[in-house]
Amino acid sequence: MRRLSYLLGWHTCQQSILMLLIFCVTIFSGKAQTTEDSLQKILKNDISDRDKVKTYNALAKIYSQKRDSLKTSQFAQQAIQLAQKINDFAGQADAYYWLGSLFVRKRYHEVGQQHLRQALGSAQKTKDLSRKGQAYFGLGESYRIQGQYPQALKYFNLSMETYKTLKNDLRLSEAYLKISGVLTRQGAYSKALDYGLQTLTIREKVGDQVKLKSAYNNLGVIYYYLQNYSKSLEYYEKTLKVNLQLGSKYRATISRINIGYVYYQLKNYPKALEYFNQALLVMQALKNKPGIASCCFAIGEVQVAQQKYNEALQQFKKAAVIEGNNDDSQARISVYLGRIYYAQKKYAQAIQALNKGLSLAQRIKSLVQQNKAYEVLAETYDALGKHQLAYQNYRLFKQTADSLTNEELTKRITRLEGEYQFAKEKDSLQYIQQKKQLAFDAEIETREANQRVTFVGLGLVSVLLLVSLWFFWDKQKSNRKLSIANTKLEQSHEEIKANNEEIQAANDQVMAMNDSLTDALDLVENQKSEIVAGITYAQRIQKALLPLDEKMQTSLANYFVFFRSRDVVSGDFYWFEQIAQRQFIVVADCTGHGVPGALMTVLGTQALNNIIVQNKIYEPGKILNRLDQTLQELLHTQNTSVRDGMDIMVDNATRQLHFAGAKNSLLLFQNGALNEVRAERYSINGYRMSGQTEIDYTNHVFDLTVPTTFYLYSDGYHDQFGGANGKKFMKKHFKELLQEIEPLPMAEQKRVLGQKLDEWMQAEEQIDDILVMGVRV
Repeated sequence: MRRLSYLLGWHTCQQSILMLLIFCVTIFSGKAQTTEDSLQKILKNDISDRDKVKTYNALAKIYSQKRDSLKTSQFAQQAIQLAQKINDFAGQADAYYWLGSLFVRKRYHEVGQQHLRQALGSAQKTKDLSRKGQAYFGLGESYRIQGQYPQALKYFNLSMETYKTLKNDLRLSEAYLKISGVLTRQGAYSKALDYGLQTLTIREKVGDQVKLKSAYNNLGVIYYYLQNYSKSLEYYEKTLKVNLQLGSKYRATISRINIGYVYYQLKNYPKALEYFNQALLVMQALKNKPGIASCCFAIGEVQVAQQKYNEALQQFKKAAVIEGNNDDSQARISVYLGRIYYAQKKYAQAIQALNKGLSLAQRIKSLVQQNKAYEVLAETYDALGKHQLAYQNYRLFKQTADSLTNEELTKRITRLEGEYQFAKEKDSLQYIQQKKQLAFDAEIETREANQRVTFVGLGLVSVLLLVSLWFFWDKQKSNRKLSIANTKLEQSHEEIKANNEEIQAANDQVMAMNDSLTDALDLVENQKSEIVAGITYAQRIQKALLPLDEKMQTSLANYFVFFRSRDVVSGDFYWFEQIAQRQFIVVADCTGHGVPGALMTVLGTQALNNIIVQNKIYEPGKILNRLDQTLQELLHTQNTSVRDGMDIMVDNATRQLHFAGAKNSLLLFQNGALNEVRAERYSINGYRMSGQTEIDYTNHVFDLTVPTTFYLYSDGYHDQFGGANGKKFMKKHFKELLQEIEPLPMAEQKRVLGQKLDEWMQAEEQIDDILVMGVRV
């Protein structure tokens, strides 16, 4: 019973420790290393499946915040598998959320959104509002980063309503902040300020500096667009101060970019450029691409104001390449490019760029960029003498300008600021009253606590006295038992002495047997050394039969051979020969691997020399037919075959490529398009249908006057087991990998194939010989 009570107590203790550690991950995720190690130790203990899911998710959260894709995916997938097994929908929701958040931060939005929708589905099954709000927020963030603001607002609003229901003010302030940022981008400054001030109110009550600085920065941006630069600078400087106190290099740099923009609007261009160039150096050192793009854009804006149009063009084009498919960034860049082309009197290019920017701005409902585009379009059409179009665009420019800066907006902003200040003063008075009440309550609680401590102390002294008496009685009882045990021990000693003499005699016999066994082991070791030496020599012979790199480099300008045998010697081989202007390439996979496969490669190599070099048979289809007949004559069996064989002949005189194959297809890329050329389904000297003696291998011909890359391979690469689930790599993924790396230099292609194979195999053993050859002509 004591043992059982101890185990139950320890199990309860483990659960408590686990919940404490997961709580620490949530609150102190910035100091996750110690927590991470502790969670790893918890997993080694005997805990319930539900606690394991929580632990996997806690680790996934840590690695997601570190942007470690491999480990996040590893722990999240473990959580998902176990959670599905025990129907833990909350655990599934958390795991999918951390996977989705990671992919969104790494800009893989399609995959990230897929995981976030799975998180939402799992949360809805349990009617878990907290996890639903979290999934909505993640989806909104993905659309916000892509500049797809209507979709972003949809999900941020769903998140906001969920957190209102839960009365979770901190999460609610996150939703307010994101909504405010999106509305600012759309030019809805009044609504943006409303949400921004609500964010500030909540976070001032919490007092968290990290959260508070985001609220400051957001208000700085809104006042910047409202052209209230003194107010904007006030909030930006507050943000910078907090970032410097927290030692956040990246965030402090963002604050300096924002301050630079204020100086830009105040037409202090040297000061603005000073801030922007300093920020660019930091972003380049941090290798932060979005940050680099922001700095390039900011520098370009200043250069436009300074009428340095060619320099500005270069900055905007750099930013456009980095930003990719971000609708908001591309809209702003396109409008600026239109402005530059207009200034350079390149009116056709200006109209094209402005229409592109206008289309993107309308898609994301950005009034600011629409307003700027209409203004420059009106000026451009006026310069071209197209006064009707100029007038239409000028009217649209005025309409959007009125929407951005009307009198009602100004009144609303003034009212919101007044409401914020009144609420702040009201909260201060309530705070003083609450402080007095808390001090009074604390004094009463202290007196009651002192009384409780006195009573507890007397109780502990009584318990200590009882425990001391029990230990004294137990010690006396133990001494009596020890005396009896000593008497029995002396009797046992005599019996052991007699047994030792018998064991010594038996030991002498064992020693004699050990001598005989040692001689036998020496004989086995010698035989093993001779076998290993023989196989090593066979490896040297096999390498000597393979084509020399110098010979292939002389004839083939661009190629690679990725060759990894499973054993010391291999059942895969490749063969090359140049005769006049014809180049012959063969890749083959013989039955078996190791020594039996290697013997087949010797036969295959010699047979190819005889067929092509001596008998001058040059057409690949006929070469494979002859090779099939030769091996049938030599081996007298269909159980030993060249399982997969591919023969290529490149005729430089006619600029044609001839191909014939057994089992494995040729993968041919021309102008970037993949063409899979099917091989015959019969292997060489393999199984034949009843009455079938010969196989006609088809000869395929291709034109080489266009850029061409082709790949020959055995089945070892795509049949290799690995990955998270220990499955085969599969030919489909192999073709996708080749399609991805085909534009790269051949040496880099070989390196990537090796790297991807190592990542795929992980702890799996190699199951077959692997051979891939790529040639670019």
